[in-house]
Amino acid sequence: MMKRKMNYAMCILLSLLYTSTALADEPCNVTLCLWGKMNGSSSNECNKPEKQFFNIIKKKRGSFLPNRTFDARKNFLNKECPAAYGASQYVEKVLQKYGKVKL
Repeated sequence: MMKRKMNYAMCILLSLLYTSTALADEPCNVTLCLWGKMNGSSSNECNKPEKQFFNIIKKKRGSFLPNRTFDARKNFLNKECPAAYGASQYVEKVLQKYGKVKL
């Protein structure tokens, strides 16, 4: 009986680990999370992708550089979500809203 409970617990743990890994590696994850944030439907699963995006900040001598930050974030999103996925319209709208924002 104890062995059965351990196997059951291990299966649940492995499925949770697999799910979180799959979300982290999903193409366009950051873009989709930011799109959801724009439309008011952000979730806890998007905290890490959003943080990853907003941590891209360019500075010079301690001063925030919005245009360089925008370019760096654009490069990041284009690598994370290639044009082949057909999400370029979302990337552009996300960048219009959050590309130069410093949180």
